Formats: sequence, structure tokens, C-alpha cells
Amino acid sequence: MLQLRKACRLLDAAGFLLERNGHFTVIIEASFVAIERSIQFYVEEKGYDVAGQRHTEVYELGVRAGLFSEEVADRLEELWIENRSESYYRTGVAGEYRAQTIYRLATKLHEEIVQLTRTRDCLCE
Repeated sequence: MLQLRKACRLLDAAGFLLERNGHFTVIIEASFVAIERSIQFYVEEKGYDVAGQRHTEVYELGVRAGLFSEEVADRLEELWIENRSESYYRTGVAGEYRAQTIYRLATKLHEEIVQLTRTRDCLCE
């Protein structure tokens, strides 16, 4: 439940910043971490151990737990490299479109996981 609620708070913070049209690198970072935390919640709910993985390794855990296919995991990793990693390390531009798109992806994935697990512990509105 801790991972789920972390994801909720990260999405709330990213949404707050997005409404104010700024800090796109932070929005992208928070959105990707929310994706990771949401997946971790799902994986833990399925009884898998999630301790000690690196950022993109969580996608493989999602595959093992049956959340999505290897193709989806590969695409999420590509998105992480193209968006989060590049904007974080300043090798790419963290613009408004990127921030909005990644935030929407994170929100949708989070909502899907909440529905799949039927949890009532989500703090999102």
C-alpha cells in the first residue's frame, strides 16, 4: 500500500505543477516514479518481491506478474530513456508536451492498476 500511496502523491504533485505550466523536468521525473511505484504496488499485490531493482527493472517485474507484455515493458523502458533520462541529465528537452504526455500515461497506468487490484486505498481523487 505504501507504493500505491507514494504514486498517488507523486501524481498529485505532478498535476499541481502541470496546472501551473512549469517545472517540466520535475513533472516527467515524478510521473515516471509514479509509474514505477504503481507497478511495484501491483507486483507486491501478486506476491512478488520488488526490493532492490533499478528504475527500468520494475517493467520486467510487471511482465512476470502478468500486468503487461514484454513489448509494453520494452516500450516503457524506451519512453523512460527518451524522456525521463534525457530530461533529467539535460541531454533532451523537457517541454510541456512531453510533460503532459508522460503525466497522462502515468495517470492512466495508475488508474488501471487501481481497477485491476480493486484496492480502496488509492488517495487519488
